[in-house]
Amino acid sequence: MIYFYQKQFIIFYLIQKLILSGKKRKTGNLVLNFLILFKRKNKDYLYNLEKIIIKLMVFFTFKMKKINTSIYQVPQPIIYKKSLFKAISWLVKAIKNKSKNKISTYKKLYLECDNILKQQGKAYQLKYNFSKKALINRILIYLTYKK
Repeated sequence: MIYFYQKQFIIFYLIQKLILSGKKRKTGNLVLNFLILFKRKNKDYLYNLEKIIIKLMVFFTFKMKKINTSIYQVPQPIIYKKSLFKAISWLVKAIKNKSKNKISTYKKLYLECDNILKQQGKAYQLKYNFSKKALINRILIYLTYKK
């Protein structure tokens, strides 16, 4: 469970990551429009936003480690704030991809959040690939040490 001040961190990090070439007012309006649209579709919008970010969070990152003569990317644990920032950066990366149809950014953000709740979408795919890579590297390191 995330407390209210932590929900404010989520919105703050989202604004920080979305800042469009130094235009804070434009970014603030974008996030405000997104929250209005999200609130219109979902009654408990802060809880759903929290749920979306939690679905994207991973609590590890990769460190380079030399084992025998090979170099592996070993999964290492990270703190809560870093995993929160990583999840939001995946969300922003997913909506900033260029697409052929002209949809406003806040609508793209809403659609991506809706897809994450269904366990689909580009951001969820980034998280899935990251977790899959960690699992493969853990298995490789285990097999290397076993010999």
